[in-house]
Amino acid sequence: MASSEPVATSCDEVSSLPPEVWLLIFQYLERDYLREIRLTCRQWMQLVDQTKSLRAAFCVVFRSCTMDRKFNPRNLYPAALYAEVDHVRLVAITGTWWSTFGAILTRLDFRGCRIALPELWALLSGTPNLEELILIVNKYQLAPEPTDLSWKLEKLKSLSCDAIFDTLGRICPRLEVLMLPNYGKTRGYAKLCHLLDSVQGTLKTLSCYFTPDTVKQIAGMSRLKLTCVLHRGKGGTAVELSRLQPSIEDLKVSFASTKDLCEIGRNLPNLQHIRITTCKNKSLFLPSFLANMPQLKGLSITAGSERSINFAEFKAPLLKALRLELFRIESSGWRHFLANCPNLEMNDLTDCTLASWSEVFDPQPQSLSYLRLEKVCVSQNTASTISGQRTFNLKELKVLCCDDIPSAIVQQLLPRVRRRVSLYCDGDLQLRRRFFFGATSAAEEAAHSSVCPYGCFSAGRHRLPPMPFKPY
Repeated sequence: MASSEPVATSCDEVSSLPPEVWLLIFQYLERDYLREIRLTCRQWMQLVDQTKSLRAAFCVVFRSCTMDRKFNPRNLYPAALYAEVDHVRLVAITGTWWSTFGAILTRLDFRGCRIALPELWALLSGTPNLEELILIVNKYQLAPEPTDLSWKLEKLKSLSCDAIFDTLGRICPRLEVLMLPNYGKTRGYAKLCHLLDSVQGTLKTLSCYFTPDTVKQIAGMSRLKLTCVLHRGKGGTAVELSRLQPSIEDLKVSFASTKDLCEIGRNLPNLQHIRITTCKNKSLFLPSFLANMPQLKGLSITAGSERSINFAEFKAPLLKALRLELFRIESSGWRHFLANCPNLEMNDLTDCTLASWSEVFDPQPQSLSYLRLEKVCVSQNTASTISGQRTFNLKELKVLCCDDIPSAIVQQLLPRVRRRVSLYCDGDLQLRRRFFFGATSAAEEAAHSSVCPYGCFSAGRHRLPPMPFKPY
């Protein structure tokens, strides 16, 4: 007769597992658990500290202090790749602690700090492996910029800053990503263009305010081949930039007219992702530019103010991700458009209004894996049904603040999901109970949560996999 007692596993058997198995397990752990794992034994500590992807989970934070000659932090994580300097007064860096700690950093983030520029350059000279540098909302104690620098950040690929210094162009020769929030509209035009010119051979991603003068200077940069642009400025500069940089594949643009977007589509034959914020008006929005963007895989449109959108007869056969915000979606064009998006995998609707809940679910293509609904409402909140024998291939459904969704729709939807589906909501008690087949009490909810055959449920704010846009 077989014993029902659990089989004991010795420590030697566990420790004999190959490192590859442990690494496969560790990569699924959250940071707090990973910290405990690291402190469990010397073998696991070495595994974590020698694996870059696991080390990247840890961040050393210096907060609300003064870095001067007396500053000597204790118990620093010796394998840290990422450090954040938050509201710190940088006066001087001395001692051996920074030469050891800074030498292995790959990301360094300064925010809200008071910085003496000579000390910033001295600090950065001790970070030869730095790949990403962030300098945001800092106050600088200005000083003459050095002329005889003997070092460079050869590995630095990404720079985010809201102030430009000539020294940056000299120490960052291989930049691929340059993010300049709120820079270039009224100041720093000459320094911006000088920095762009110095990195034009490697730069691929650019975010800044584009003035006509900036675009004019870019026209003279023959080695600049941008693939991702986060454009701020008037629509005319976006059109001109698209003419000068036909290599752009990912574009974010605000307040461009439909006419401008059509021309941008004609100028960018390889455009795959576009994020649009429309002008603030109440007129019907017709995305006619889709006819000029046949390669589009990601589309995000946010209305400047609530307005209607009609997809009419437009189509996007290669589209994989769609995001709409602050629109009243007209039914006829919506059904036609989704029927002509056979590759759509992700659909994200925020602050949108449709005719009925049937209009939300029925038109979704069979290819859809992820559906996110936030503050979605319907104009005809009558009894709704999901048509016919319709089935879904959803992996994940996320519902936030959709207070009007009826239990009947949920009861029809879940049995038609062909695979396990994760249901997420924002913690609203009534909504949570409705998701569990109309449960009206906490006891019913608890009972359903343990036996629900259609998937798992969480009331937490879990994130869907990101839209296939670059995370800028």
